[in-house]
Amino acid sequence: MEIYLENFGKIKNANIKIDGLTLIAGKNDTGKSTVGKCLFALIKSIHNYNNLFENIIKRDIYSRMPSLIMELFKEYKIDDGLKQELNKFNGSMNSVLYLKESAGKIEFDDIKNIISLVRDFILKQETKNIVINKHIAEIEKLILEKEQTSDTDKLENILNKDVFWGTFFGSLNNSVHIKDKSVISYRQNNETSVIDLSVENNKFSIQKFNISNLIMSLKDVTFIDTPLFLEEGNSGNSSYAQDLLFKKNKLKLKFNEMISNGNTSILNEFMEVFGSSKFVCNNDQIKYKVENNSEDLMIHNIASGSKSFGLLYLLLKAGIITRESLLILDEPENHLHPEWQIKYAEIICKMVADGFYILITSHSPYFIQALRIYANKYGIIENKTEFYFAQETDKKNYSSIINLRDKDGNIEAEKIFESLYKPLEDLDNILL
Repeated sequence: MEIYLENFGKIKNANIKIDGLTLIAGKNDTGKSTVGKCLFALIKSIHNYNNLFENIIKRDIYSRMPSLIMELFKEYKIDDGLKQELNKFNGSMNSVLYLKESAGKIEFDDIKNIISLVRDFILKQETKNIVINKHIAEIEKLILEKEQTSDTDKLENILNKDVFWGTFFGSLNNSVHIKDKSVISYRQNNETSVIDLSVENNKFSIQKFNISNLIMSLKDVTFIDTPLFLEEGNSGNSSYAQDLLFKKNKLKLKFNEMISNGNTSILNEFMEVFGSSKFVCNNDQIKYKVENNSEDLMIHNIASGSKSFGLLYLLLKAGIITRESLLILDEPENHLHPEWQIKYAEIICKMVADGFYILITSHSPYFIQALRIYANKYGIIENKTEFYFAQETDKKNYSSIINLRDKDGNIEAEKIFESLYKPLEDLDNILL
């Protein structure tokens, strides 16, 4: 797959290929993370827009139902059958709203059924209540919107309200050049796109959406920008943070039944880091045992590097990261000593050689060089690896991301290393 970006956030232009290992290197504030965040929000949106749109409609209905139910009980003597149905529905609705249970706990047929019962009851009453009829009409309009809205309109609604908002918090166009129209194209190649988008005034418009081409897309995506999510109570407000929290809770539920999911040889690589130590799950908390007979350690009390390896290990073992999904690692070297950066790079390259798709941003020369060496060692350098370099453009507050493959197909990583080693050269000049 490829993603093409133009005038999106910090990025003036970029055409990024996702087909194995993709590295984007460069200085801070050159738009490296923007690519991964855009891919996260896009993949999540196009594969879940029906459920996400349905949940938005349900939330709107839930906001109206309490007033309807209250007005019913205030105005009329409710028969036992309807009272039982209303109390049952109200209990399920409160679980969704206040206990944060899935909106899917209440099906649309349940909503349509309760509204139908209420309408039949009202028709039998001698006195009519304008407020109740208004609530019913509003809810029926929402039900109709859910049933009659086209796929394209559903997706456009989600793009403007849901995952992208929770990823970029409304800042889509360049903050300096706000009038520059943004373009996003997610495609198999130049001729076969899944979706083409434009963004003006921080609002999406769908130019083309080929539902039949969704089969070409990766099915899920996981974005990791810190291993601290492995700690209990550590979460964030962004869409990708909430997604990772959901996946962590999911792996806790299946912790004691986790198997290798066909990844035994890759999982064994982690043992060089863990040694005799292991992760356990007790009382709904992931903990760490240094030895079999040692006390459990809270994840807060282990090294950040161990958390980095641990989070990847557990997601892989639980089968949450799969060969049909994209793993995005945003500057994973930040919590790793150079020795562990090299080991982490080897695991990444072995995963790619085994069929995984991974996008990485980095500004560590150790880590980038290790990726290049191991990509060559495991036979993915030619057909399954792309190196990109993010650099500032002449136009203020914009960066371009260029592919470092030359016309002969070789990766010219020297441009990356020249940029990353320059601060050391500047320090050397101070000593002279």
